[in-house]
Amino acid sequence: MAQLFSLGCLRFMKILPFVLLVALIGCSRSQPSALLTTDVLSQWVPVGTSLGSARQTMEHHQFACSVISYDKPEQMGGDREASIFGSLVVKDGVQQVVTNLSYLVCTQSNVEVRICLANGVTRGVSVSSKQ
Repeated sequence: MAQLFSLGCLRFMKILPFVLLVALIGCSRSQPSALLTTDVLSQWVPVGTSLGSARQTMEHHQFACSVISYDKPEQMGGDREASIFGSLVVKDGVQQVVTNLSYLVCTQSNVEVRICLANGVTRGVSVSSKQ
């Protein structure tokens, strides 16, 4: 019986380095796209985050990002967010009229994240799968 136990321990010790290696590799990867939700994104980039900070955060999570910016609602081609122009947004503790609307569009494999910013301040995030 003791010999059987020691054989089991020996087998375990042989595979332990591989188990640890797999665990380390798994921990170093970014969030799997299947688990990426708007709740997770809202924790990464909360409402009120600046464009620069939002981009830095997303790129830290291995996303490639670009910015699309609009200065007039007519430029948005019927996008429902165009109605935000002229409304108020709080930036640095001060209410401002929205004069610029931007999207930070970040992609990683088959995932696209769109962060909507008014006057350079995050107001919402969305995530979708690309086909």
